[in-house]
Amino acid sequence: MIGASTIARDGAAPPRTGERAQRLSFFDGLRGVAALGVVLSHLFQHFYPPMHAPEVADPVSRLIGSTPLSAFYNGQFSVWIFFVLSGLVLSASVDRDRFPLAGTIVRRYVRLTLPILAITLLILLLAQGHLIATDRVVDSAPVAAALYPPDFAPGLGYWLSNGLFGVYLTGQSDFENVLWTMKVEIWGSLYVFLLWYFARNRRLRMGICAISFLALNELPDSSSFQGLQLFPVGILIYELAKSGFRGGRGLLFPTGIGILVLLIGIEFGAWRLKQPAIPGADVVAHGLHAVLPFISMNRGEAQQLGAVLVVAAIAMTPILQRLLSTRPFRFLGAVSFPLYLSHLPVLATAGCVIFAASYASWGAAVAALVTIPGTVLIALAVASILTVAVERPSIRLSHAVGRLARDWPMALWPMRRAAKG
Repeated sequence: MIGASTIARDGAAPPRTGERAQRLSFFDGLRGVAALGVVLSHLFQHFYPPMHAPEVADPVSRLIGSTPLSAFYNGQFSVWIFFVLSGLVLSASVDRDRFPLAGTIVRRYVRLTLPILAITLLILLLAQGHLIATDRVVDSAPVAAALYPPDFAPGLGYWLSNGLFGVYLTGQSDFENVLWTMKVEIWGSLYVFLLWYFARNRRLRMGICAISFLALNELPDSSSFQGLQLFPVGILIYELAKSGFRGGRGLLFPTGIGILVLLIGIEFGAWRLKQPAIPGADVVAHGLHAVLPFISMNRGEAQQLGAVLVVAAIAMTPILQRLLSTRPFRFLGAVSFPLYLSHLPVLATAGCVIFAASYASWGAAVAALVTIPGTVLIALAVASILTVAVERPSIRLSHAVGRLARDWPMALWPMRRAAKG
């Protein structure tokens, strides 16, 4: 699908030592890279569509789009990484803290809902203030123009009901289409919590995860729960690697093997976009089918496999963990959830203004070249502000509400006994 560490942001108390925060920061780094991939995916889709169709593109986009580099702007691949990561880091949170079930569920709900409410309220205010600029690019960028229709004017009642429960039940929101993932996040989180609460035996838990994956993998591609099967995979990766997170002997890849697994994962992650116009660009895909002809995956299955391989490679390769724990990746991780939620309104306001002005002077290609990096920088700045103003207060409040949900039944118990006496 999101502080000192990813685990802390996903519902647990912050780590107790600087060493532990450093040890877990690579999860943040990976989440930040994935969030940036979603942003780039939408920017290319709206302002430079040839990057998503290399067979009809110019030479540069054909070259990039025919190679595994396209995985880095494949938004769907990034979402699958979010889901695998959520299964993993929520497992680490529950395993470490053993917080009561009710408090854990309430904490996760508040953790997701408050940023959703805040950022959709921002979109509502932008619409009410006529600051959404998609009407400026109707002729020059029709995909961007369709992002918000001219009559887009959601009401406060819809905003509140959709943010509190509607998006979790239907996976749909008029505010922005990326919120479909929140339905999968909340139900996937509930799956993780219930599994850890009721299946205390490790082997039983892993067996249930394997069966759950096989069952959920049969969901049709059109299902609004698509991707839910990646949560149990995240749990399995955690079970295999968790000793290493604690300084023990978890399952680790030798450096060369870990990097190879990562590269293969990236190759599969590019599969949805890849329509190679360059001969031999699909080396891994064609080679796999040649060696194992009975393996037949569609693009969705391939990119999900890629997400699993990428997360496993990071979780089990120390040198990759150290890379993703460096300052630039930690910054991306810190702003990842606000960036994911806010980049579309930034695109629909500042992005459309920049593109319209540039297009009038220089044409589509130059306008895209100016707009895409400019919008990324603005989106990162907005996400940084929202991290301070929304993200961190949401984390603190979710912990407070979780503790309240944990403690109030025990507080009422003496009162009930006194009333009976």
